[in-house]
Amino acid sequence: MRDQLLQLLTYARGMWRYRWYGLILTWCVSIIGWLAVYSIPDKYEASARVQIESQSALDPLLKGLAVDTDMLSKVSLMTRIIMGRENLESIIDNTDLKGYAKTPAAKQGLIRSLKEGIKIGVPRRRGDTLFTFKYSHTEPYIAKQVIDNVLRTLVDGAVLDSLTDKRSAQKFILEQIEHQEVRLTVAEEKLAQFKKKNVGMMPSDGQGYYTRLQTAYEERDKLRSELRIIKNKYELLDKQLKGEAPAFVGDSETDKKIRAHTAALEELLLKFTEQYPDVIAKREIITQLKKKKARELAERENSPTNIDTRQSDLSLNPVYQDTKIALSAAAVEVKTIQSKLTEQNIKIRKFEALVDTIPEVEAQLSRLNRDYTVIKTQYEALLGRLESAKLSAEADKGRDNVKFKIIDPPFVPLEPASPKRGLFLLGVLFAGIGSGLGLMFLLYMLRPVFITTQELNKTLGLPVLGAVKIRWSDVQKEKLKFELTKFMVAAFCLIIIFGVVLIFKDSGSFYLQEIMSGQTGGVV
Repeated sequence: MRDQLLQLLTYARGMWRYRWYGLILTWCVSIIGWLAVYSIPDKYEASARVQIESQSALDPLLKGLAVDTDMLSKVSLMTRIIMGRENLESIIDNTDLKGYAKTPAAKQGLIRSLKEGIKIGVPRRRGDTLFTFKYSHTEPYIAKQVIDNVLRTLVDGAVLDSLTDKRSAQKFILEQIEHQEVRLTVAEEKLAQFKKKNVGMMPSDGQGYYTRLQTAYEERDKLRSELRIIKNKYELLDKQLKGEAPAFVGDSETDKKIRAHTAALEELLLKFTEQYPDVIAKREIITQLKKKKARELAERENSPTNIDTRQSDLSLNPVYQDTKIALSAAAVEVKTIQSKLTEQNIKIRKFEALVDTIPEVEAQLSRLNRDYTVIKTQYEALLGRLESAKLSAEADKGRDNVKFKIIDPPFVPLEPASPKRGLFLLGVLFAGIGSGLGLMFLLYMLRPVFITTQELNKTLGLPVLGAVKIRWSDVQKEKLKFELTKFMVAAFCLIIIFGVVLIFKDSGSFYLQEIMSGQTGGVV
């Protein structure tokens, strides 16, 4: 930190040798800058505040039924329309600005100046209804005239019937509906022709080719499984029918057990295989019961009366009759499932033969349906917008017009709005001081001298044995004091002149502009 301070002190002592050059430049920059600031013409700002009310008693009733015509947005749009070339030319013709538009080039400049100079404060929040209009000019009465014309243009534009743009919107929507209707008709015809051409290859129930083929495979597997089950049932019934013995009047206890265990075995075979333990056990029980039944039959057959009645007894056996009926039903069911399986195989072969055709047909159908859906959606949306536009046009007939309430009429303060001459004058003074210091530093860097022994040692790299001070005489001291006094007086005079300039900044500007222009009045 100490080294930096020593360096700054070195610079300051070196720059002090060129103080008069810096002071002269400061004077020159300040005087020229202050004259330039005085030459800037005063501009007076005219302003007005207007409250715009756009509420209507119909608004709550029409909410959601008609197009929302936000009147504040409409007025905001109208304020931008004011900045159009035609309206700006009208403002020039209706004010004293026309005196400045003596040539086409001057008029073009005025139009650009108006477009940049007219400031319209649009409310940022939706609930605000206060608009601000501002314009600055060298002549206060011209600034007021411009704001008057802007308000007049705004009011005249706001009270116009808004049905003109409503009808334009309806016309545009009708044109778009006609265009979309033609496209929709073409899309419908293409879709109908395509469906006629590809009958039988259309996807059903939203299922594509591969989904339907997979479903067909699954259905065939299901039929095969059912056929296998019913064939097993048929074989079991056939075996049971062949092994059934005739029944005698008054079945024995053994017959009842055989029937009960046989029925249980049939149920087990529908669910399990021959190797299932319960099936094996049931068969063993039935075998033992049949052996017992055979012994009983053998004893009865030894009787001569039983031989003639055997065939008639077989027809009277209820188990035999039930088994025969079940066997016939199983045979019919086998034939039915076989027929379905054959048809399913034919269907699968047809699907497999069209593996290169149906997917392409489905892809084309998907594209046609997508185009048709998009066009139909746009068409229906346009129809809805047309109805909303018609309802809005009818609703606007019953709405209240936009109401303007001038809160602050066009007003021009006595004090000019710009330029901020005091701030500019102070800035010029600082600029002059800065330029003087800059010149002093530049001269010191161009013509440097060694101020301290440390600087000499650091620059040359040689040891400094000592330093000899200058011993000023009394006459030289008086001369130095006089030089310093002259410098301080010159600097102080600059500050005094700045104070005078600052005090008379307004009147001085007026007289200077009078002298420079040679006439009363200003320029845009």
